[in-house]
Amino acid sequence: MVQQLTLLGTGLMGSALTNRYLNRGVEVTVWNRSPERSAPLVKSGARAALNLPSALEANALVLVVLLDYSVFRSVMAGHEPLISGRDFINFMTGSAKDATELAAYISSHGGRYLEAAIEAYPDDIGQESTLIHYSGPEDIWLRHAALLRLPGAASRWIGELISAANVLDAAMAGAFYNTGIGAFLEAVDFARKAGVGIEPLENCLVYFLDLLKTELTAVINHHKSDDYRTDQATLSIYVAAVKSWRQTMLDSGQRASLFTANLHCMEMAVAEGRGHLGIAATYASHLQVPGQKQ
Repeated sequence: MVQQLTLLGTGLMGSALTNRYLNRGVEVTVWNRSPERSAPLVKSGARAALNLPSALEANALVLVVLLDYSVFRSVMAGHEPLISGRDFINFMTGSAKDATELAAYISSHGGRYLEAAIEAYPDDIGQESTLIHYSGPEDIWLRHAALLRLPGAASRWIGELISAANVLDAAMAGAFYNTGIGAFLEAVDFARKAGVGIEPLENCLVYFLDLLKTELTAVINHHKSDDYRTDQATLSIYVAAVKSWRQTMLDSGQRASLFTANLHCMEMAVAEGRGHLGIAATYASHLQVPGQKQ
């Protein structure tokens, strides 16, 4: 049986998804607000829908890869009857609130909805290691799991909570990965301004990545056990070191914005009485510190 789906939005990510499906023998009907953007995909075997209604009518499975949630709502205006009976898989990036509201909108018009967060770039689509998080009704995931894993073999369903994929995306791709890149760029800028250059950073990068992995695993264990004690470096020791490192950066002409923000968070934790605990206690304000009222 030939598998079929409709894909709305043929930008960089939409095109990457379409090409992956076409290469695996899936029949894909594509629609884009600017039809010319779909022309290369049509040459590769996709079917171009003349308009949005014909795109929706073509298949019961609809992948949404438009710019954002507001664009989807605007193009759907007046076509809500076509939502009924269809499964919508949303690949647009947005907030937890966006996901919850769009799921309610789809449901109110008789459709079914699954949220997706692509933790990769377009060039990564189709790789064994590529991860996409899906959240929402498990029956929708199970019905389409084989198709939904084609863009990334590491993909997984993480729960019924419709906003879970967006929350995890914001936490890991946003707060962790994106800020981590920013922190490294800040370090590169500092090393250059201080006259050290890039090569020394490159030479010790693997060492610190391994060290980071070890520490992050320890942080997870601290939070899972709710035990933040340490016999290594306490938060108070970290604060003293970070103040010194930050001053060295400032003296070189680096504004140290991210470093300063991190210092501020650790200082607040110390002020709240957690200075004797490990760095994992920076965000553990639920702990009752002796002498403080709940």
